Amino acid sequence: CTFGESPMALLPLGVWLAMLIAALCSTADTFLIPQLSYISTYLRLKPDVAGVTLLAFGNGAPDVFTGIAVATAHPEEVDFSLLLADLVGGSIFIMTVVVGAVVWVAASHSPGWRLSRMPFYRDTISFFVAITLVLAVASNGVVRPWEGVFFLLNYLFYVALVIAIRYYIQPCWPEDTFGVYLRGKAQPVLQRAEPALRAISRRATPPA
Repeated sequence: CTFGESPMALLPLGVWLAMLIAALCSTADTFLIPQLSYISTYLRLKPDVAGVTLLAFGNGAPDVFTGIAVATAHPEEVDFSLLLADLVGGSIFIMTVVVGAVVWVAASHSPGWRLSRMPFYRDTISFFVAITLVLAVASNGVVRPWEGVFFLLNYLFYVALVIAIRYYIQPCWPEDTFGVYLRGKAQPVLQRAEPALRAISRRATPPA
């Protein structure tokens, strides 16, 4: 069907889009989140570990199947630039709009909440590395099979890094924050080095 060139066509399309988004949200809230919570509780997974495995699979499965369908439907007409733009654009939307909305809502409902710094650094650096790899692969305009395998290995390395940090490293940090850990370790060193730093500062300062 066609709506012609009338701008009024945007009104029913906008209402239909809002209905689809509401249906998607209710479906995820009813069928996805409870099952993932039960599985993560049954497997005794930490929240961040469950987020990068079970929740990531649940959220990323539609993108995976959509990409495979696009790539195999018409192999001679596949536009990988459009596919990569869709995936990278979706990731940036999540890292900006979704994270911003969650932080805003969390700050208004739970004022004074704290951010665990090390997981934040870990995920931010890993996301930057993944985007850099996409840029490196797309720079020559050719996608090779070994590059796809390399992306899969990169994700497995990220999951292993999350598990190692969450179960073996973070429990050793007081209050589960990277900054507190560094300050605690660096404070004795800074106290011992303070006299030497003052002496160097006095020597570097020219006499009046």
